[in-house]
Amino acid sequence: MVFERFQQYGLRINVSKSVMGADQVEYLGFLITAEGSRPLPEKVQAILNYKLPETIHDMRTFLGMINFYRRYLKDAAKTQAHLHELLKGAKKKDRRKVHWTDDTRRSFEKCKTNLAEVALLSFPRSGLPLSLCTDASDFAVGAVLQQLENEGWKPIAFYSKKLNETQTREFEQPDERFSVVHIDLIGKLPPSEGMQYCLTCIDRFSCWMEAIPIPEITAEIVGRAFYEKWICRFGVPAKLVTDQGRQFEAELFRSIAAICGAKVAHTTSYHPQCNGKVERLHRTLKGAIKAHNNIRWTESLPAVLLGLRAAIRPDISYAIAQMVYDTSIKLPGEFFDPPTINMDPQNFIAKLQQHMAELKPLKSPTNRKHNIFVHKDLESCSHEFIRIRRVKKH
Repeated sequence: MVFERFQQYGLRINVSKSVMGADQVEYLGFLITAEGSRPLPEKVQAILNYKLPETIHDMRTFLGMINFYRRYLKDAAKTQAHLHELLKGAKKKDRRKVHWTDDTRRSFEKCKTNLAEVALLSFPRSGLPLSLCTDASDFAVGAVLQQLENEGWKPIAFYSKKLNETQTREFEQPDERFSVVHIDLIGKLPPSEGMQYCLTCIDRFSCWMEAIPIPEITAEIVGRAFYEKWICRFGVPAKLVTDQGRQFEAELFRSIAAICGAKVAHTTSYHPQCNGKVERLHRTLKGAIKAHNNIRWTESLPAVLLGLRAAIRPDISYAIAQMVYDTSIKLPGEFFDPPTINMDPQNFIAKLQQHMAELKPLKSPTNRKHNIFVHKDLESCSHEFIRIRRVKKH
């Protein structure tokens, strides 16, 4: 089969440099077997015998050697963090002496131990279930890609990265509700009750969201809306995350935040992932509002927010409202039952009833039955010829 592929694709091999029918092959510092790959034992032993680096140049050489096998190492960034700190401000072929501490010595020995205990990495196989497991600390992130083989998860590759100072600030995890809030703006939207924009706010810890309709996006209007609709209800957050919109950069908005005691953090230009929490909310809000097919989006917005807060999140099996109030919120009964009160069509209550009726799941219409052709001789024949239409595999 292998030779047929060579011939099919016009490939040529050097017989003198080829090995056929071997159980394992050594290739570019790796040991390749049918089960997977691992670093060559002699290469690993050479790194294990590496003496304690005396200079910055020696330290850089050691890290380069061990990181050649980085995808085999779990939590490499975390383990090597103290050693990389020694390289800050280093020059090419820097001969300055390394100032060793207990932490750096432990990191050096831990790097060796991890290399000696590397796992066999499996080869990706088509059709097997994959799993990506991730983890993070205050200064590094890590992941492992694995696949399900013989009722067990086998690693394919490890990944890890040390966060820089900017990424560390962006990755800061809140320790309580409403301590870190992401805010942004949506618009320009079709005019509805005098409103053309929305100030969106979402709490990083609980994911509680607010969408506040506003007529304009001046710094004064945005600052007042945030104060009245968020701060007066949930208190002052320790940190506000915004993009670099002129409303949030304005001195007025900064003054409001300073008076309240909130720290404003701006995302990197042209990098919306930094404020991804609120950007994903925008996508959900816009899709839900469009689904209502109501040009007066300010009427649909409260019901949309109610649904988002009451929906069970599959990742934590709780609703957002439960994260905030520690209990489920009760939904209006007419979400589930027909209305029992008749109201004036121009009345607000009547409009609310109509709106809830549109939100209720409706029975799917019964499809019209098609007449199926049955040959008249089918009842009396002794044999049948059945043709199966399928795509031929080449």
